[in-house]
Amino acid sequence: MPQSPPEIGILDVALTEAGQQDALFDGLPVDQKCLQWHSVCVDQIPENTTVLASSDICKVQAMRVGDNAWSMQYHVEVEEDTVDNWAAVPAYRDVLVATLGEEALAPMKFAADENINAFLQCSETIYRNFMKAIG
Repeated sequence: MPQSPPEIGILDVALTEAGQQDALFDGLPVDQKCLQWHSVCVDQIPENTTVLASSDICKVQAMRVGDNAWSMQYHVEVEEDTVDNWAAVPAYRDVLVATLGEEALAPMKFAADENINAFLQCSETIYRNFMKAIG
């Protein structure tokens, strides 16, 4: 369903109690900065689903369905050029400007640059945890 307001920026996500115990998030801090750039949210979770991470604006940031399927709303696949690359996509840029204003890109890029090491560490940890989980 549409996310109102869209969640765009370098924002906070927190692991739920279940997320703190989940194998995918093992070794990650409870509170994390992450890249958000979405205009939709999960309104109804499937049966047999556990919410693993949340934010003030979007209550389902990560979830596990059953024991073997994970889903994430926030972006862990961030690289040094991600914000610039996504801002070059007209539809992405339009929602950024409509949500945060014409001058929003520079501070967002600055915040992403400040957090890039944590983003990369988080991504690597989740990848390694996923590889362990699938055997």
